[in-house]
Amino acid sequence: MARPVRGCVGRVLVLALLLVGAAVVWLNRGAIEDAWDRLRGNETEVSPEIAARADEKLASLGTVDGPTQVGLTESELQSLVEYRWSGFLPPDVVGPKVELSDGRVSLEGSVATARFGQIAELRDIIAFLPDTASLRAVGQFVPLNQGHVALEVHELGAASIPVPKQLIPTILSRFRGSSAPGLAPNALSVPLPPGISNMFVSGDSLVFVASRTPGE
Repeated sequence: MARPVRGCVGRVLVLALLLVGAAVVWLNRGAIEDAWDRLRGNETEVSPEIAARADEKLASLGTVDGPTQVGLTESELQSLVEYRWSGFLPPDVVGPKVELSDGRVSLEGSVATARFGQIAELRDIIAFLPDTASLRAVGQFVPLNQGHVALEVHELGAASIPVPKQLIPTILSRFRGSSAPGLAPNALSVPLPPGISNMFVSGDSLVFVASRTPGE
């Protein structure tokens, strides 16, 4: 199960970042050239050894004599992003960062603005944007339906400019297409990796729950 989980979770996080990032760039197109200060507090410890340990935890999920759920710390998740999942990420996503705190996940990174050229609202301003745009989203995973969780987006920001919370549902509606039943206006539907029945942030850990108990 480890390999599908690695690839799918990495793509899930990047997909969520790109979706909210495109919306933020559109809303803040007049100020996106401002520098965004990303130096906020202590750096998370990352290493290949931490990534290997986290990979082993995911591999044991749902196996015979293995756990029915595992939790990855911010350090383990960031180590996976840098040392194990980098090959699954688009090459124009630079410096992806994941933070976990108080039941929420924060996604941030720099994305090539050329990726947004297909969005009609951005075509007239792409030439005036820098080659990359720094983006940040803060949200919470909540249950949605079988095979999906919802990522409720509580904060959006780009170039140090926060988006008013009351505008988040309007922005997301332009990029998520049709809504799944039960999906909140400020949420995105996120597919779960194979073999995973739920995914949520508990404290400072991202918890994965196996679809079946070990031995089934």
